[in-house]
Parts: sequence; C-alpha cells; structure tokens
Amino acid sequence: MTCGVCEPNHMATVHGASDCDTKVVGYAVPASGAKLEDEVARLYLLGASIVFWDETTTSGHQMSRRPKLKKLLPHLRQGDVLIVNSQNAMGDRPSRRAAFVEKLSKRGVTVAPAKEARDASLRDLREI
Repeated sequence: MTCGVCEPNHMATVHGASDCDTKVVGYAVPASGAKLEDEVARLYLLGASIVFWDETTTSGHQMSRRPKLKKLLPHLRQGDVLIVNSQNAMGDRPSRRAAFVEKLSKRGVTVAPAKEARDASLRDLREI
C-alpha cells in the first residue's frame, strides 16, 4: 500500500510505520452545523493516522477545557503534521490561534486546517 502522505511512492502498510517518521495527527472540536463524528471521519480521510477530539465547544483556549488537546501535544515531534477541523480548535481569537501555531512551529510541527489539507500532500502542508 502506498503511503501517499510523505512521498508519493513511499510504501507503508499504515502511515507512521517504521519506514516513515512523520505522523499525521488530527484534532477536532464541534463545528457549527456539523456532527463531531463526521468531523473526526473527515480528518481520517485527510490522512490522519490517529484523531483526538474534545466533545464540548468551549470559549477560550484553556487546556483544562480541552483535555484531549492537552494529551496529544506532548506526543507531537519535529516533522509531524497536526490537522485541525476548525480554526476554533486552535483558539477563540486570532492572537491565540497565532500563538498556538507559533508554539508548534518552533517545535517543527506543521499545523494545517482541514480546509487547506484537503487537497494538499504532506510536502505542500509544510509550506502552509
């Protein structure tokens, strides 16, 4: 089976297998007008090998209100990609979203909104 995430001809049974060091992780929060289950399924379809989600919509970006986000962040490594279903998954204000992306970028993690990840390869995602 072709991985198709990190290289078009890379062979791996599941993305993230021993020959492929890049992890693609999804994170979802409820989005207006969409079922959370559909949002999670969409992240898998976009290439996430694992998806975390928090089931409640919260105002603010307090980690105590997003336990699954808090749980996944320490596992992200340089070269990994985090696909989020909604900009609100990264914070409720532009300044908080920017700080979230900057913090992960400094660690070498690419953050990609699902809208931008839909038709992009991993190589393209790293340029976002």
